[in-house]
Amino acid sequence: MTDCSTTRGTKGVGVEKTKKISTSSSSSSSANNTMDHHHSESGASAKQYEIDFYKDSSHDLFRPNEIQAAFQPVSDCQLVAARVSEWPWEVGSVGLTPSLQYPSPYESLRVGHWVEDEILERVMQIMIHQNQLQEVVVVLESFVMTWGLRKSQGADELAKILQEKQIFEKDLAFVLINSDAKGHGGHWILGVIIIPKQKILLLDSALVLSTTHYQKFFFGLLNILHIAHKVQECNNKDVFDPSQWKLFVSLDAIQQNNAYDCGPCVVCNAFSLATCGTQLDRRPKSFLVREWLYHTLVNFNAKQDDKRVGTRSTGGLTFLDTELPRKNSTFAPSGLIIRFKFFQNSKLA
Repeated sequence: MTDCSTTRGTKGVGVEKTKKISTSSSSSSSANNTMDHHHSESGASAKQYEIDFYKDSSHDLFRPNEIQAAFQPVSDCQLVAARVSEWPWEVGSVGLTPSLQYPSPYESLRVGHWVEDEILERVMQIMIHQNQLQEVVVVLESFVMTWGLRKSQGADELAKILQEKQIFEKDLAFVLINSDAKGHGGHWILGVIIIPKQKILLLDSALVLSTTHYQKFFFGLLNILHIAHKVQECNNKDVFDPSQWKLFVSLDAIQQNNAYDCGPCVVCNAFSLATCGTQLDRRPKSFLVREWLYHTLVNFNAKQDDKRVGTRSTGGLTFLDTELPRKNSTFAPSGLIIRFKFFQNSKLA
């Protein structure tokens, strides 16, 4: 069991500091004001993904004016983790499997490779099961976020999946997010939807201090919640109000020191949040955390209780008999706010 006792500093711990960052700009001025603090990504930089996202009109994506119009001109940038003596991936009994000997379908766990989404999602599902958190935590797969950024394509399938997930019956939803919204395969980010508090937290191991970079992820997650609220028929008198939700981007999320460990960082952060209520306090070693991921998958799959853990959604085409409306009501929020915040030595509030 993970010891989640915290070690607090002395003076000033937990005090939030505020800084202002403007979010009003065209795509050109946004590029000029972007402050990058990130490592290399698969295929292209985060900045290039952002440029491509707004330039390409051939995909069924929400357009820049639709996303940027939802955000207030100015957002708070609030600067605000617990130390664990030993994480599971640091335990001495975890041996090292030579990097070239990971069998199929686990080849992407080799050091120096980007870990596939199915592996990351499966380990998060197992983690939830092993800690008996099925009633309070749910995992949303990477394609759910991809569909959340589309206006109509896949809307019916997304609605069916979200009806199965029952997000508003949970406390937390972990979302595997790819920085490349068009699905080319970019950088993994962890999205955390804190349902009771109407907050969304983004933990990015290759942080980008940009006035617009995280807007599309926040917008897409709110669109997912908008659809989920409708299909769950959450109290017919209630109307989902996206302006009541706030986005926090962690400024002190652990940062990877290579171009390929974003996926393991996502899972480790999810583990820390689910078991300790805090973000991860230190960067995992690449070969050790991949070994831990492998043993978690193999050992769990060897047990008979495998059927009791949530499995990856098939795409929503066959697992529901009831037909849902193909069109959802227009999603056009306004007054959204992004806050950049430190979470040092404190539980998530």
